Amino acid sequence: MTFSIVAWDPITKMTGVAVATKHLAVGSTVPHARSQIGSVATQAQTNPLLAHQALDILETQKHLNIKDSLEPKHVIDMVLATDSDRHKRQIQIVDSHGRTAAWTGSECMNWAG
Repeated sequence: MTFSIVAWDPITKMTGVAVATKHLAVGSTVPHARSQIGSVATQAQTNPLLAHQALDILETQKHLNIKDSLEPKHVIDMVLATDSDRHKRQIQIVDSHGRTAAWTGSECMNWAG
């Protein structure tokens, strides 16, 4: 099993991500963070590109100064929309405002949540 957490500190406005597992080298595929943008964890059948896409969307909104930026749930919907293996994946996001969202696909193995 793999356990991940994404978090936001309301005082510093910083985000972070951590992962623990029995699998080797998950630090290169599961946790992703971008300063002043947000943090993302991708696991189950991991696709790190989903995290990069999600962070790109969040960063674009921030740089364009979009007042009503997308909720993380909508960002997840966007990155999973064209992913044919989305039901085998998990993804969690926390943005620089402390908003969170998570997805667990219906085909994740064993216990997933």
